[in-house]
Amino acid sequence: MALEDVNLDLGLLPNYALRLHHNNSKCSPGLAARQLFELLYNDPTKLILLAGCSPVTTMIAESAHVWNLLVLSYGASSPALSNRERFPTLFRTHPSANMQNPTRVHLFERFKWKRITILQSAEEVFDSTAKDLEEQCREKGIRVERHSFYGDPKDALKAIRRQDARIIVGLFYATEARRVLCQAYHYGLYGHKFVWFMIGWYADTWFIPHPDEGLNCTRKNMEQAVQYHFTTESIMLSRDTLPTISGMTGAQFLKRLRRRIITDPQETGGWPEAPLAYDAVWALALMLNCTMDKLINGKGLQQFNYKNKLIAKRMFECMKNIQFRGVSGQVMFSDLGDRIARTQIEQMQNGKYILLGYYDSSTQTLEWKNKEKFIGSKGPPSDSTRIKQWPIGVDYRLYLVCVNIMVIAIVFCISIFIFNQRYSHRRIIIQSQRQCNNLLIAGTVLSLFSLAPIGFPQDGANDDSIGQIATLGGENKIYSTSPFLFSTFCHLKLLLLMMGFSLAYGSLFAKVWVAHKLGSIQKNRQMTAANNNNEESSDAGGCSNIQLNSQQIPPTPWDSIRTLLTAITNKQAIVANALRKISQHSYGNLSSASAGSKSPAPNRRNIAILQTSLSVNLLNLPIPPSNFYPIIGIICLIDLAVSLFWFLFDPMQQQQIHFPLQEPPIGTELDIMLLPVLDLCQSQYHDVWTAILLSYKGLLLLLGLFLAYDTKHLKVRYLNDLNSALLSVCNVGVLCLLCGTIVVFFLRTQPNPFFCFISITVYVCTFVSIGLIFGPKLLFIYRNPHSTKEEEEEEEQYQKQNTFHESSINQAEQHRYQQLLKENIELKRQIETRNIRIQECRRILENQLVLSSPRVKSNKKFVPQNNNNNNTAAISSSITIEYTSSSCLPTTSSGVGGMGGNGGILLELDQTTISSVIE
Repeated sequence: MALEDVNLDLGLLPNYALRLHHNNSKCSPGLAARQLFELLYNDPTKLILLAGCSPVTTMIAESAHVWNLLVLSYGASSPALSNRERFPTLFRTHPSANMQNPTRVHLFERFKWKRITILQSAEEVFDSTAKDLEEQCREKGIRVERHSFYGDPKDALKAIRRQDARIIVGLFYATEARRVLCQAYHYGLYGHKFVWFMIGWYADTWFIPHPDEGLNCTRKNMEQAVQYHFTTESIMLSRDTLPTISGMTGAQFLKRLRRRIITDPQETGGWPEAPLAYDAVWALALMLNCTMDKLINGKGLQQFNYKNKLIAKRMFECMKNIQFRGVSGQVMFSDLGDRIARTQIEQMQNGKYILLGYYDSSTQTLEWKNKEKFIGSKGPPSDSTRIKQWPIGVDYRLYLVCVNIMVIAIVFCISIFIFNQRYSHRRIIIQSQRQCNNLLIAGTVLSLFSLAPIGFPQDGANDDSIGQIATLGGENKIYSTSPFLFSTFCHLKLLLLMMGFSLAYGSLFAKVWVAHKLGSIQKNRQMTAANNNNEESSDAGGCSNIQLNSQQIPPTPWDSIRTLLTAITNKQAIVANALRKISQHSYGNLSSASAGSKSPAPNRRNIAILQTSLSVNLLNLPIPPSNFYPIIGIICLIDLAVSLFWFLFDPMQQQQIHFPLQEPPIGTELDIMLLPVLDLCQSQYHDVWTAILLSYKGLLLLLGLFLAYDTKHLKVRYLNDLNSALLSVCNVGVLCLLCGTIVVFFLRTQPNPFFCFISITVYVCTFVSIGLIFGPKLLFIYRNPHSTKEEEEEEEQYQKQNTFHESSINQAEQHRYQQLLKENIELKRQIETRNIRIQECRRILENQLVLSSPRVKSNKKFVPQNNNNNNTAAISSSITIEYTSSSCLPTTSSGVGGMGGNGGILLELDQTTISSVIE
């Protein structure tokens, strides 16, 4: 058809007619080489060679310059042909496959794709295109991965699926394209997550499976897999309405061509390249016409032969400069002989190709019609599975529930505080240490308030924020703050919880501690009073009573020694009684000499005050609030010190813990994977600081449990809620020991259980402690809204007793009272020392009796005689001793340190004394 139009044009090639000698090479380079040999060595002389597919064009163009022949290809798109050194006389009306690469790269940038995958057939034409595309993509910062196959694309597609490729550029012929598409359907490489780029010169129905190909896919499967793929191809048929060089428009050419063929155009080989072949003939005619005009000296085209380089040179120059409007668009050639043409972009939508726009690579401009569609109407998919950092924390629903409970609990505590202040004049409030209970309320409020920063949800901690993550535009960023503020926040929420615990538990612990201390002091006083009462009378074993009072002069140490010797000579059974006398005598001397021998009157007064103080029951006396404050203060100071040193020397910083990737919730239709990220407060020696806190807190809890058990029997008048405090200490101790261990060692990386355990522990401890302490008070006030007469009297008595130490005892007497207590302790210590010495003395005496080896003949009669006044026992016996040898008893001396000579005990036993007594 093109030859007819050229030959009919009278203004073109006058006196010449073009004749075509054609052969079907079947795209086989070997067959094409044979046919080329026959054409060249058979008349007439050929002026130019036309070629179709790339393999045949490669073989012909590589050797045509030997015969000074130009080669014009209408169907070769191989980028490898763009090589003037290898193919010096080649021109193509079919644009190079590389001409589509700038268009592809521009689309990648338009849709913000930074990662693509190339799947190519193992052909030279596609290999060159893939290399050029890879180079252009890397220049634009786009990551490229290449996979090739020969025959079966199954393995290549498996690799693509493993690499999570989403944007796939296919470079293969139509037959291979159908195999690739079928396997892609089976591997799920289609749909809203994937975008395929195919070659645009396939037939419009290329995806329909052929029965003879044996594909394991139906037409419906192929249509589903091919939906919404893109094609890029150089413009094969002009859509302009302007007439071309032949006088036809592109549409008129297509209509005329349809009338001349008898087969279905979609099944006719070379149908897409028909406009290119038509324009190739016109380019050939224009080149020959130009060459005729440039020949001089009457030379013509008929003078051309395979050795005429001059005419060949003129032909090359004319072909290079040709430019005209053809049915395929504007026809012109680059220096490499490539067709310069615009690229059209199409997309398969509902089984039909829709034109999306044109790209002019010479001007790098895109004419876009905004008709593209993607599955899901969410815009273009991502180039890969986006990994979005998803900050995890306490679920906002759990947080809201806990915060509401926290607010209710704080309001409840404030109400209890108001109640405690409102009825501070009532007996039940006075006798429960109101100030200490106020500290308990303050501690519970701080502990409750600390739950707000501990469980504060982070961005992305719930499913509703995933949609917001998708709008970040590909930026993997989460909310962050300055390191100093983050560290301060970490230490602040820890300090709030610690101080709340210290105030609340410290107030309970202080009550138990003070009660235990009072109970211990009262017990010691009772024991001391009992000892003093026993010391007022002594046993009567042949000796005079020794009474500790201000009217009798205490006996000398020799009286006790004499009693001991008498027991040895007369009555051996009285030895123990004698030793007891020595002990009582020693205590009497120490007591009388404690104030000095020259001032007996003050000593008697001091002893009287001491005995009076011992008779007072401390459990019934008012307890000043100042007794509780040091205990609570020490606990709080330890917390402050540990927190301060931790913050200064090893501050906590933000540490992110990454968890395994998770699928987004169903229904979001987001091509992302969520990377859960947990922000932790972590320091370099975090375990050491944690161990310090747990150690002293644990010891404090254990000590509280021990004291609570040891104090359970006490009844302290001005600690009327002591039993409630004991139960609260046990409750707090058990819960904190169990939950604290679980939270620290097992739940630190699980925000919801972590916050839930802490919240439940705080709530239970708060409500149980406040309920136990203030429940009976509330009930009592409810039942007795007004003070009774008995309460008023007790309140007055409390006021009097509260001022007892200020009115009845002046400062000097208080100081003397404290000194007496200290002296009493020192006397007890010295008495213990004397008792030890006495035990040694008795042991020595008993050993002497055994060593003397007496022959004893005795008739013993032990006659106990009860005497209520003297508490003595009479022992009668008849002893006959035959002394055969004497023994030497070593001298034993004992002195009272610090007592001078008045209160000492001196034991001096020698051999002469013992012998004389025994004889």
